[in-house]
Amino acid sequence: MKDTAVKIRVFVATAQSMDAPSSGDAKRMRTGGPTAAELELASIHQSMLELISISTGKDVAEVGASLGVPPSPPAATTLLNIGVTSTMGAGLRSRVFKQLEAEVSTFELMTLSFFDLCKLIAAAQKQERMGANIPEMLPSPPDAQI
Repeated sequence: MKDTAVKIRVFVATAQSMDAPSSGDAKRMRTGGPTAAELELASIHQSMLELISISTGKDVAEVGASLGVPPSPPAATTLLNIGVTSTMGAGLRSRVFKQLEAEVSTFELMTLSFFDLCKLIAAAQKQERMGANIPEMLPSPPDAQI
């Protein structure tokens, strides 16, 4: 548990530094702890590393290093770049749908950078939790024939 907490803190710090403005319009960085959204993203990040590890047969640390996960420098590496085949991608898509409850396409899984993929999964989970807004059926008129 402690190891996971350290990984989450490192991931959150990396994600914050990647999103920080790079010129004179920099904002003051937050000094408090990570937000709920950052913790959720870090959890997705760790889950994705484990799922990719299962799909590829590689160690989680090896997959993380290949994808530019801290302590490695962040990279825009895709799953295609680390040798994930389309067959592995289809299996991974199924695992993401079942375990993370997020629907993403195999194309998105294979071509988005790892950090962008984690953000997409977080957005898909949020959308799934909100559900579809289906309006109620209006009562049918008394003279309507069914």
